[in-house]
Amino acid sequence: MTLAAVTVDEGIASCRGPGIARGIARDLGVPCLTVSFNEHFGTTLDEIVRAKGETLACSYCGVLRRHLLDAATKELGATRLALGSSADDGAQSVLVGVMRGDCAGLLRGARPAGLVPRITPFMHIPEREVALYAFLRVRGFSLDRCPYSRNSLREDVRRLLSGYAWRHPNAPFALVNLGDSLSGPGNNYGEETACCRWCGEPGGAICRSCRILAEVGHAP
Repeated sequence: MTLAAVTVDEGIASCRGPGIARGIARDLGVPCLTVSFNEHFGTTLDEIVRAKGETLACSYCGVLRRHLLDAATKELGATRLALGSSADDGAQSVLVGVMRGDCAGLLRGARPAGLVPRITPFMHIPEREVALYAFLRVRGFSLDRCPYSRNSLREDVRRLLSGYAWRHPNAPFALVNLGDSLSGPGNNYGEETACCRWCGEPGGAICRSCRILAEVGHAP
């Protein structure tokens, strides 16, 4: 099995430079590919925020990051894309989907053909345990948070779940299991399998990434 690391440079001047991730990969002897918003989309997250405001920064960033991760896995010829999502991340995603009434997101099954399958090896491990291991074993690890996350629904949900899980420790795992059940095989509610006519990726006639770029004046 051959491993390679991928890091996304969103173009946030105050944090998240790719140098730290590249340094960690170098220490582990793993090749690292950096992909950036600016090179791929012709804009940065800072520029998008200046144009559209901070309210939807995380929503825009999440869609564009996922697009770039898919592009990077194809460039590397990867057979799987491993994400670092923890149990806390998974629980937050399910609760955010519920609060948004996002049936398609909650019931989404297998990824469309043409996209590399994703795996989440830390999905049943609490965030604090993943962070503790990283602090002890990974030189250069940092818990710096994106400055735009403070305005997101996910940040509100993170704080809510953090307090709730203190009294009900099983709650995050229950939400992760619920998400797994809802998105199991055969549950492809609202799945868009057509390829985008602008970028060619699966995701409908015009995918979410291209719609976002069109909103900020950077349509492909």
